[in-house]
Amino acid sequence: MKVTLRNIGLFIIPSAFIILSGCVGTTTHQALQKECAVVKEENEQLQMRLTQLEYSASSQKESYAEAMARKEEQERAKQDMIEELKEEISAKEVEIKTLEGAVRVKLVERLFFDSGSATVKKKGREILARIAPILKRSESHTIRITGHADELPPGTKLRKRYPSNWELSVARATSVIQVLQWGYGVDPKRMVAEGVAHYRPLPVKNGEDVRAINRTVEIMLVPSKN
Repeated sequence: MKVTLRNIGLFIIPSAFIILSGCVGTTTHQALQKECAVVKEENEQLQMRLTQLEYSASSQKESYAEAMARKEEQERAKQDMIEELKEEISAKEVEIKTLEGAVRVKLVERLFFDSGSATVKKKGREILARIAPILKRSESHTIRITGHADELPPGTKLRKRYPSNWELSVARATSVIQVLQWGYGVDPKRMVAEGVAHYRPLPVKNGEDVRAINRTVEIMLVPSKN
């Protein structure tokens, strides 16, 4: 027979009464009451511990199920975006991969911005229109938009608006968020804009233009914490 806390709890009180019945002839009524109270308290403590263990097991099972559901949702989103943007991926204009637990969509600058600009171009808006429904469906994920820049500072004419690459990279991320929110109805509560200027350079393969690779924007689907 498998022994569990629940089995123990069921046998404690009956066992106590058997013990007590055998002692009635030699133990005073007051001692019996005291022993019965001790047994009752032990039983209540065991029942409480059993309830805690059952709750903990239930919570862990629920958390695992939620984590698996988020992972499946993320994978569906990734595959849907790969299918939707297969031409751009083939032309090496878009890169989609899973990295550090997030789906990352890297978008080249020429599709989205003119040099030194944070205004989203027509082609960029078209791409955002195609992936916006996928982002909206991924409700258990935060959408993080990260703007990058190369190491060259903004030119003289741009410095009044963008004193450094920090401002330019943040403005690019914010512009993408505004298009997703106002143009395609993505929930702004799920989106975060950040700019990393040129201080978080992206990996570059042999023969690729380092500056062009780092004049980009990334859209990341990150599992939400709550």
